This record gives sequence, C-alpha cells and structure tokens, in this order.
Amino acid sequence: MFPGFISLYKDSNGKVHVYFFRGIGDNFKPIYRTLDLTHIKENYKFTELEDGAVDYIFDNPFLSTIDCKLVNIFTGETERIKINL
Repeated sequence: MFPGFISLYKDSNGKVHVYFFRGIGDNFKPIYRTLDLTHIKENYKFTELEDGAVDYIFDNPFLSTIDCKLVNIFTGETERIKINL
C-alpha cells in the first residue's frame, strides 16, 4: 500500500500546480477517487503522469489555497483537506 496525497506549489514560471496522487491499495487499485474540478471557474490544464498522478496547472498565478474532499473508493470515507501555498 502506498498512501495518496495532494500538494499545491508554484513553479519557476509563476504557474500554480495541484499535484494529486490517488494512492495504491493492497489490491494495486487507486485508494481515492479522481478530483472533481467541475465547479472550478479557473482555467487549467492537466497532465497525467506515469505513476497515475495528475498535475493540474492553473492560469491564475494568485491562487493560494485549495480546499478539497478526498473520497476513499473502498470505504466511502471522506477526508477534507485545506492546503495553503
């Protein structure tokens, strides 16, 4: 098992990134559901990485906080996370 995580950072070009790894359970399946960004009004693009993580890149350089709810696929339990840049 490898736990999932989410982070917020700004790159050298001033772009804000949300990096999300869904984790890997004992059965080699993701632990968390994918992020639902349908309510986000900011412009962004994303890149899916080889390890299954997703790097979301936002156009707004002033984005400084992300508040999200991670949902465990297996248990349905939720975890609210607020990350500041």
